[in-house]
Amino acid sequence: MEHTIERAVILCSTNFITDLGFNVISSQKQTNKSTKFIIKPLNDHEREYILKVLKECGGKVKGSNGAAALLGLPPTTLTSKMQKLGIKKGHIQG
Repeated sequence: MEHTIERAVILCSTNFITDLGFNVISSQKQTNKSTKFIIKPLNDHEREYILKVLKECGGKVKGSNGAAALLGLPPTTLTSKMQKLGIKKGHIQG
């Protein structure tokens, strides 16, 4: 994925990447034209995912049943990502 994004940045002629050069495959039938693919920044996806994992862990970051262990990250890395993404303890509802 990193190489795909790098390629898109190099080949992009505008300030925004509008196409990564591959098709999105929908699991729904092709006849359903109301399906929309929403493009969001990767940070938004990462933030949502971390919040979901934290919710599953009851807000626990460290330890064997903590979010860091489930995500395969050192707790310091997860804490750093949370700060970068603006995730605070008040956002986590266990």
